[in-house]
Amino acid sequence: MQRVFIFGLLSVLSVGQGVMVAQSVSDSALGAWTLNHAKSTFSGAVPERRVMKFELVGDAIKETTYTMSSYQPSVLVEYTARFDGNDYPISNSILSTVSLNRVDDRTVERTGKIRGQVVETETRTISDDDKVLTVTIKGNRDGTEYSSIQVYDKQPYAQ
Repeated sequence: MQRVFIFGLLSVLSVGQGVMVAQSVSDSALGAWTLNHAKSTFSGAVPERRVMKFELVGDAIKETTYTMSSYQPSVLVEYTARFDGNDYPISNSILSTVSLNRVDDRTVERTGKIRGQVVETETRTISDDDKVLTVTIKGNRDGTEYSSIQVYDKQPYAQ
């Protein structure tokens, strides 16, 4: 009888942990965000258009960023990662991997690496009204430092 109770308790705890993980991923960042040029600053070239999209994929979050500019071909950067600090591959980026850590319910820190070396940090913060996403990036590529404060407006949900 005691074994059945312990097994049942462990089963409930395991299911509970899965729900907690899913809830930590489900947040106000989900959806599409468009760069607001008037409120953003860049240390280098400014993209003509940038759209970020966050979607839930199992217990992870997928980020897709589409950038258009006049100085290079359009780029679609994608990765899917969990908020666990582990490295996950990123496509079409100068970075080779990224890791995510949730600071609080409105803030996520992303660390970018090239060949295992940290070269970029990014902090994403959602406004209290869930309408503005601020992305602060600091990095160093080949000895050249770069930074930006990118402000995004939430796009209405479209089916």
